[in-house]
Amino acid sequence: MSNKLVTMQQVCVIIQLLQKGYSGRKISRELQISRNTVKQYTDRFYACAFSLEALQQIHDAGLSIIALMLRRCKPIAAMEILKAGYLIFLLS
Repeated sequence: MSNKLVTMQQVCVIIQLLQKGYSGRKISRELQISRNTVKQYTDRFYACAFSLEALQQIHDAGLSIIALMLRRCKPIAAMEILKAGYLIFLLS
């Protein structure tokens, strides 16, 4: 399962399954991706200020920006960027 790219569709499914209460292990089995990958995305999503419901409403490009930003920035810095007005772009 190593070195597989995660598609935005899979990222959206991770969010949906988290909402349903699935464990990381169950999500990784369902999507056939590593548990570590699921954990990384789960940690990123819980580190941002948005609920899982709000994340589902964001289009793929915005969701991609959030996932990349939280991966490369410290969570506090990423949240300051989101608070600075980029949220409007992400939700449009």
